Amino acid sequence: MKSFFRRTIRRFRSKRLSKDAYKNLLARLERIEASQALLRESVGANIRKEADRIDGYLAYHTERLLTAPQTLLHEVVEEAIRKGTDRFDGYLAHHTERLLTARQTLLHEVVEEAIRKGADRLDGYLAYHTDRLLARLNTQAAPHRSSSAAADAILGTNEFDVVVPTVESGLLEYISRHGFENIEADVVAVIKAHVQPGAATVDVGSNIGVHALTLAATVGPSGTVACFEPTPHIATALRRTLRLNGFSDRTKVYSEAVTDKTGQVTFHRAHHGAKSSIFSLPDHMTAEEIQVPATTLDERITRGSRVDFIKIDVEGAEPNVWRGMRRIIAENPELQIALKWSSSEFRRSGCDPTAFMHDICSSGFQPYLIEFHSDHDLMQPLTQNVNVLEGKDLFFTRRDL
Repeated sequence: MKSFFRRTIRRFRSKRLSKDAYKNLLARLERIEASQALLRESVGANIRKEADRIDGYLAYHTERLLTAPQTLLHEVVEEAIRKGTDRFDGYLAHHTERLLTARQTLLHEVVEEAIRKGADRLDGYLAYHTDRLLARLNTQAAPHRSSSAAADAILGTNEFDVVVPTVESGLLEYISRHGFENIEADVVAVIKAHVQPGAATVDVGSNIGVHALTLAATVGPSGTVACFEPTPHIATALRRTLRLNGFSDRTKVYSEAVTDKTGQVTFHRAHHGAKSSIFSLPDHMTAEEIQVPATTLDERITRGSRVDFIKIDVEGAEPNVWRGMRRIIAENPELQIALKWSSSEFRRSGCDPTAFMHDICSSGFQPYLIEFHSDHDLMQPLTQNVNVLEGKDLFFTRRDL
């Protein structure tokens, strides 16, 4: 632009402009050039100012953009922590209140249960000693009569009190030698592991009540235990034992021999009561023959009744008991059985052990051997030859163990 004006002035000068006109034009040119320079500076300053402003905006918003996630994260975390703390405090307060309420409720239940058990046991003691007192009075009134009730012994154990007739010297000697808690402890463990509260159970061959007591304690007030003991004075002692321990509400004792027929049967009462049987005993064992009523489980247990567990220990008459409970077996698919297995006693009673096992398994039962091997191994599938298996407790079930 400057060169254009100067060329124009030179042309005018070549046409003989006056000196004043020429100076005037140069002055105007200088003003124009100064205006241009000022304009450029102003525009440049504005551009720089706007650029700086834009840079400032960019830097500000870039910094905000970079710091916002971190700030937002802190805010979110702090809010979550605050809410979480409030929620945790709420949970803690709620569950603390529930715990205190539950503890109080449990304490009341424990106290009530202790009072009930204590009252039941006291009632049992009163009933037992009342029976003994009446028996002594009857004995004094009629000296020619004998009374085994006046000659009972009460054995205290860790869990129960047990009445044992002193005429059963063999039983008393066995218990004193081995301890009540150690009598068939593996079967006791099976009962506790596989019998549920409220179960309907049967104890065939109850004797003085080793397993009847465990069953009664395990099934609780809502369960039942039907006990069968053919020896009259032992059955009487068993009733007193169950009453003494507060189990009269859930137990019933039948002084009958369980077999495969009803009526009367000759019972061979051994001096060691646990070995008594409806079959003849070995020659070396002294026994007294008495007549006792006989029944079958199918006859005694009401048709259609639920039966969850049966224990059978009858000194060789187990096959007879089995034949007399076929209806119960058919009506109760969940039935479980603990059974004493002695092949020599089966053969003495005219039963082939192999045929008996086949009969049981054909009803869908799987046999297990009850035997302590470790704390976690109480039963194992039966692999032994049943023809030579002696004095072993077996467990039969249709369930998968």
